[in-house]
Amino acid sequence: MDDITKLQLYLNDKEGKIFSPEELQMLLDEAGCLYCAVSEGWSLIATRLNLTDTKKYTVGIESYEKAGINDQIKAALSNAEYFKAKCTCRTNAGSFILRTNAEVRT
Repeated sequence: MDDITKLQLYLNDKEGKIFSPEELQMLLDEAGCLYCAVSEGWSLIATRLNLTDTKKYTVGIESYEKAGINDQIKAALSNAEYFKAKCTCRTNAGSFILRTNAEVRT
């Protein structure tokens, strides 16, 4: 499976309705790894959510209630954090200090 297909799968966009192929390629090109691209994609999805969507609707005798916008944004950002934590392009090596005595001879 290629990275574009994986990206679509992780972004729940297998049909390509959220991102164009060019946008997916841009996410991959700008990210350090696939998981960073997915994280950025979920962050973008959070910013694209429609604030004016109908919250409740009825079809025949059945009623449906959509999750509120705050819940949708929280879910998208939670997905972004989850995939960012799986990042493979950065190391968690930490830091250290070298202590030396510098002696200047003239």
